[in-house]
Amino acid sequence: MSLRWRRARFFYSQTSTARLGHPGNRFPTPYFGESKVRIVTCVVLAALVTPLLSAQGGSQRAERLGAARERDRFAANELLSKGGIGIISEHLYIVVNSARNELVLSAGHRWVGLDASRPEIVIFFEGTVWSPQGLPDRFDLSNAVVVSFEGDKVRFFDFRKMFGGYYRRAGQK
Repeated sequence: MSLRWRRARFFYSQTSTARLGHPGNRFPTPYFGESKVRIVTCVVLAALVTPLLSAQGGSQRAERLGAARERDRFAANELLSKGGIGIISEHLYIVVNSARNELVLSAGHRWVGLDASRPEIVIFFEGTVWSPQGLPDRFDLSNAVVVSFEGDKVRFFDFRKMFGGYYRRAGQK
């Protein structure tokens, strides 16, 4: 670029028509505050577009956090029994203060298992209590309730309702 052209360009940029964006201006300078407006516009657009582009990753992260919270909630979901009976569903109850592992089924039928000091896992499916080894061929976990008798707690999880918790055995703290 020649010296003459540089001088003309500098002089032209200092004139008022260049600042006003005159149509004949080849090298317009920004209006006062135009650069600030561009910066603010870019920041606002970036703030609006970023969540849209990362929505899927964010939802997966939220699902992982939600699953962890649900797991912790299930482990810490202590329920209170009334009269020594813990309610799992309208067809299944836990006898908490029994000397043996015991469930009350609908129509007043009872299932009695091992001594309360011994751990035991049973599965309630289609109105019957099953041991894990004796499940029928038609077994579907999504329609079952798993009950775990432990030393000081009786844990359960109802897969139909996706709800679970535990009852503390009588005399235990």
